[in-house]
Amino acid sequence: MKKRIFATLVLLIVTIGAVAGLYVYLKREATRTKFDLAKSISVEFEGVDGSGTIASISNSIQYDKSDLDLASFMNSLEYDCNQSDNLKNNQEIDVQVLYDEDEAKKLDLQITNNIKSVKVKGLYGRYKKASNIPDTVINEARINAIKAVDEYYQNDDAQVEFHSLWFRKQKQTETVKNNDSKTTITNYINDNLCAVFKVTKNGETTYVRAFYEEFDERYAKDPNLFTWQIHPLTDSNQQIVRDEKIIKNAVTNTLTVEKPDTVTQIA
Repeated sequence: MKKRIFATLVLLIVTIGAVAGLYVYLKREATRTKFDLAKSISVEFEGVDGSGTIASISNSIQYDKSDLDLASFMNSLEYDCNQSDNLKNNQEIDVQVLYDEDEAKKLDLQITNNIKSVKVKGLYGRYKKASNIPDTVINEARINAIKAVDEYYQNDDAQVEFHSLWFRKQKQTETVKNNDSKTTITNYINDNLCAVFKVTKNGETTYVRAFYEEFDERYAKDPNLFTWQIHPLTDSNQQIVRDEKIIKNAVTNTLTVEKPDTVTQIA
């Protein structure tokens, strides 16, 4: 009988102790300052769809800025992303807030969350094919190429005539075979424009090209983002093109290391 009473008292004491401990814990947790470090994260993106990057990360956490220790903790926050380049529109990336856990404990802070999923947006698109390029953009590109070449030859007595404008669509993916498996790798290479001009001087005719790199939807907003690079148009043997019949072949095969997927005359 005495043993049973003793056991009951021990159980009662243990229960009371557990309840008291839980009460103290809950009371302490209720009084701790809680912060969701990721809730107010905002990310700005820049570049072109498929090869975009993170331009900036901001975080407008609300806290008592007069508390110097807390302000110091907030100013020490850093950010890490599971992917920061080769980004595509509508892709989800995770932004993690990195913080000093020891300092958080010292300040009696309860960090409820430090990760936020963010959707990529605002990246300029690529033209999937030549027919998607607006006529206004094509006309502006033709005019700007002519201006660039005229300026290049302004002190030369050569006769320069616009011949054609070409859209060079670069291959975006490649399939790599690895033993019995195949892996598709996204390989974003910038599309470009090539304007061809006929140059006649001293009775001799040659062709030059004005080359515009990284041609995409940004051109409509800022056609001067990149400059037209003017050089002689050469064939696969690095000989200056003099025959109109091989212009397309030269535009296709000799301008860059990477051969384009398609080459289309657009003007």
